[in-house]
Amino acid sequence: MITKKLSKSVDILITLKYNISERSENIAEREEAMFVESARKQLCIPDGFAYKYNINEPSYWEGAGFWTVYILFESPYTNEVIAGASFDIYEGEVARSILNFMPENY
Repeated sequence: MITKKLSKSVDILITLKYNISERSENIAEREEAMFVESARKQLCIPDGFAYKYNINEPSYWEGAGFWTVYILFESPYTNEVIAGASFDIYEGEVARSILNFMPENY
């Protein structure tokens, strides 16, 4: 189960990634869904595990020289953090501040 939350962050992410200022809702929804699914897999959240997520506004990581966006996954029942990380906007790879899903906690 996914709790859907389109945000201003998705607009910023798409503008930075594709260098466009105008976007359609379909592009934003598809881009967000692909990003969330990729992040879920990289953070080892199992298929079918219920979660909600929050995507922060992108920020520039000077030390690495690229833009990142932080996604936080939470339990929809307890609001407990289950996983999260900053991801490279362009490559979609986990970059820093990594908290992998720990199955023994659930």
